[in-house]
Amino acid sequence: MKHTTLFLFTLFYIAFISTGHAEQLNFKIPKNYKIAFKKQNNNQSIIEFIRRSESLKNWTRMVTIQSFKYIKEYKPEPFILNMAKLARRQCGTTQVFPVKNGKQNGYPFSHKVIVCDPNKFTKIPETMNIKAIKGKNKFYVAQVSNRVDIDEKEMKFWANYLRDIVIK
Repeated sequence: MKHTTLFLFTLFYIAFISTGHAEQLNFKIPKNYKIAFKKQNNNQSIIEFIRRSESLKNWTRMVTIQSFKYIKEYKPEPFILNMAKLARRQCGTTQVFPVKNGKQNGYPFSHKVIVCDPNKFTKIPETMNIKAIKGKNKFYVAQVSNRVDIDEKEMKFWANYLRDIVIK
């Protein structure tokens, strides 16, 4: 009986892996950041991180990780460009800067920066550095938002942070 159970579990695990259910977005919580918001349901999840000394009302930098149950129509670059269209409704002026489109670990991605100046609701300029990745079973979005000017060193840090977010 033990061998049958082990055999069935092994078959199930191999089937689970082979259908791609084991893909996982690899990311790290930035140092000195805390979870500010987290929500999950059957179709999507979102988690937002802000600096430990800040709140959701007064954040200056926010990291957001989202996953969506796989929808065939979602493609990385058009998804981000749609985000830019939404930003145009909320911003005085909106600019989109391409960073890179390509594949990492075999998964297509797009990376762009959207500048909103100012956000009509907060009256504060906001820069959104966004990477979208199309997985086999899910669609992922990693975003770093800034409500303050950042220097070149910090820009490079966040660009590398997003570059290193990959599906494993």
